[in-house]
Amino acid sequence: MKRGRFESWFSIVALLGVIGLAFVAQGLRGSPEAAAHSVASTEDNGRRGFFLLLRELGYAPIEWRSAPGSLPHGEHLLWLPQAPKPWKPRNETARGEGEHPNLLPGHALANYTSFVEDGGTLVAPLSKEMLEFLTGEFGLAEAGLLELRGEGKRETRRVRLDSGEQLELSLDLSALVQPLPAGSPWREVWILEKNEGEAGAESLAALECPLGAGHVLLLSEDAFLDNAEIGKQQHALAGVRLVEQLSRGGQLLFDEYCLGTWEPESLFALAGSPRVFLLTVHALLLLALFIWALAWARAFPRDPPALAASSPLERAQALARIWRSSGREEEVLRRAPRPKRARKSFARR
Repeated sequence: MKRGRFESWFSIVALLGVIGLAFVAQGLRGSPEAAAHSVASTEDNGRRGFFLLLRELGYAPIEWRSAPGSLPHGEHLLWLPQAPKPWKPRNETARGEGEHPNLLPGHALANYTSFVEDGGTLVAPLSKEMLEFLTGEFGLAEAGLLELRGEGKRETRRVRLDSGEQLELSLDLSALVQPLPAGSPWREVWILEKNEGEAGAESLAALECPLGAGHVLLLSEDAFLDNAEIGKQQHALAGVRLVEQLSRGGQLLFDEYCLGTWEPESLFALAGSPRVFLLTVHALLLLALFIWALAWARAFPRDPPALAASSPLERAQALARIWRSSGREEEVLRRAPRPKRARKSFARR
């Protein structure tokens, strides 16, 4: 095999090897570590069981690990396991609050508000951190009207759904919401049934507030959906009833971004995105043309002749030595014309 041909095929094999290594590296990328209340976790505080239950029921749940700016628009359901926090790069140095306000707009927590206003439904457990998020970055001033009960312990109690069905749940009574004042925009969804002889108004385990074209539904807690609790009492049925009530035909998303498991889009996902798809196709065509040129390089008929490796004087001297050694001195004289006197002197030699 000629050297040029070998180099061409070697370049092609090396290029294909680099592309193959990129695919292998993409496939071997480790999955992020599962956090508490994550639907990817099989630990006692994870929610993989609830995720698989909804999949068996045909809801096709999705682990959402992208930034909130990429949330779909429409009648979709998003489940927040905890209050989200603004994302910052690891090498971020200490800065003021107002510095670089829109460094990464896709990570702005205001995108959750846009998701709900465009028709989405947000489900979240109620806590002090969640109330701060709702009244702050989320912009739901009505959340400031809610007051937690603040007393009580965990008990197994009956909860009345707005459909009239009653379920037994293990709830932390201190996390329940106080009765709503008159004219409140919130709607009672789950109401705690009082025991015999229990005084006071009925506390709320779930309530809903409209926002734009969507809704925000808050649970006093959702720890009953953890792997260690979902098989007890009627916890699994309560989770399914809630999804049945809130699902409006869109996607069912479990937010893993707020748990710190955000994953940037892979190289192949970016290459196939609508914005750069044509650029990707153009680059692939150029790559194919480059490979074809390496594999099928041939001498073109109109190419100029190759330059000699030696000078004309060296070639003439070499030919003269060859002819002289072979006894063809006349050929030397014929090819190199000289004056007559020079020819005769050369012949006498």
